[in-house]
Amino acid sequence: MKRLLLFVVLFLLLFASVGMGTFRLLASGKFKNDIFSNFPSLPSSPPPVPMNDLPCNSIPLLITTTCSFTQYNNVDATDSRLTDNTIPAPSCGSYSGSDVWFSALVPSSGEIVIATYSEGTTNWLNKVNFAVYSGSCTSLTEIDCYSANPDLYVTTSDFSGRTPGETLYIRVYDQG
Repeated sequence: MKRLLLFVVLFLLLFASVGMGTFRLLASGKFKNDIFSNFPSLPSSPPPVPMNDLPCNSIPLLITTTCSFTQYNNVDATDSRLTDNTIPAPSCGSYSGSDVWFSALVPSSGEIVIATYSEGTTNWLNKVNFAVYSGSCTSLTEIDCYSANPDLYVTTSDFSGRTPGETLYIRVYDQG
């Protein structure tokens, strides 16, 4: 019996963006000239969040009988719970925000495999975790949560006995 496989490969870039981070400004004494007048101004609005920053905007994944690798990132992603406090926090992996969402329709076999991969090196997330939810994008129930193995960069789950045509929502995030 053939099993349908779904592989999601996450290529996550550095979280670098203007306005993120902290700085200190010290001003004391007397200045002969205004040395601060040449500082560039900060942007008036924060950078845009990814389109799949919330479950109702999840990216639909193509379910095939062969492995299909696709790269995604979570640059400038936010904590979904800050936008919608009805979204439950995932139950594993030291969740600290910066999540992105995907969705998948369960095929007629009722079986689906979900896997994430990260190099664990520069420009990649250290450990990729994901939680899988059922329900609608506005009323989610966690089915299970998958935390990255400390020695591996692959996280996999195998679902069977699901209802064909059911939408599963997949929340992907770095291990805080």
